[in-house]
Amino acid sequence: MNEKICNYRNELYELKERQESLDYKIYEMRERSKKIERLLDERRNLEKEIAYLSMKINEITQKTKDQEELRMFEEGEE
Repeated sequence: MNEKICNYRNELYELKERQESLDYKIYEMRERSKKIERLLDERRNLEKEIAYLSMKINEITQKTKDQEELRMFEEGEE
C-alpha cells in the first residue's frame, strides 16, 4: 500500500512539474505576443505617417508643377 502511495506521489510530483513548466511557457508566449502587438501598433503608426508625408509631398509637387505651368503660360502671353 505504501508503495502505491509513493508511486502516486511521484507521478503527482512529475505532473505538477510539467504543469509549472507549461505555465511558464504560456507566460513567455503571452509576453512575446504583447511585444508583437506593440510592434504591430508601431508599424501601423509608421504606415500612417508615411502615407501622410507622401500625400503632403504629392500636394507640394503638384502645386510646384501648377505654379511652373502658370509661370510658363504667363511668360508665353507676354
